[in-house]
Amino acid sequence: MTRQRRPRWWRVSVAGGMIGLMLCLSGCVYLRLLQLKRQLADFDHNFVLSTASGLHLRCLEPVLLTSDLRWLGFEPATIRRLGTSEQWHIRWVTQPAPTAAVKGTFEIAFDLTFSAGRLSALTLADKYFGLLPKDVVIAAIKSLGSGNVDRKQRSMQSSVALPASASPMFWPDRKMVAAILGPPTEEHQESGRIVSRFHCISADPSGKGKDIQIKLVFDAITGKLLQTSGQLPVGNINLEFTPPGEGSPEP
Repeated sequence: MTRQRRPRWWRVSVAGGMIGLMLCLSGCVYLRLLQLKRQLADFDHNFVLSTASGLHLRCLEPVLLTSDLRWLGFEPATIRRLGTSEQWHIRWVTQPAPTAAVKGTFEIAFDLTFSAGRLSALTLADKYFGLLPKDVVIAAIKSLGSGNVDRKQRSMQSSVALPASASPMFWPDRKMVAAILGPPTEEHQESGRIVSRFHCISADPSGKGKDIQIKLVFDAITGKLLQTSGQLPVGNINLEFTPPGEGSPEP
């Protein structure tokens, strides 16, 4: 039986409709991300923070949907039910350089809790904070509320500086980061700084999870962390760090 070929105008209309639908969907996601950004800008009124064991951040008025997280490239390695809520365990495994001698597996992992289909909480395990000061991680999260968003380039830029009242016992450096992420996938030096790049593979068993790229920049002399960039499937997040007692980071 001969299959009837659709007219060209019909195919173009369907393609145009699909593109329009994708733009509308991404636009809705963008609006919800913008709403979350506004909440972060008024952090104390919109979130409850607990640091007794690890770091637990609860959103008082959740806005992001599970579909938004999947659109961003987040797919759970495991899912478990918590009463009426659902908890995703997000996990990426870092990939060292082929020549690196590595024992064991290094990963980035955290938990996302959804209530009524919306992201209501973020949990980071305590194991990370023996090497990363909680004050620095909290300041990085809060900085997203005042970050500059370039929708056309799908990127966000923000500066992370601790308040004068904060005095972390240590600042993240190259050795500390290596203890968490393992050897970098690629590393080089430029302009007095060491640039480390990490390729991280999603541990989602369905294969739908997207890989991410992380770039970390350290002072070549002190080893202190100065910049971090995360390349997600749909955009980039760039953070500039100012270690205590130092001026603003160079652009």
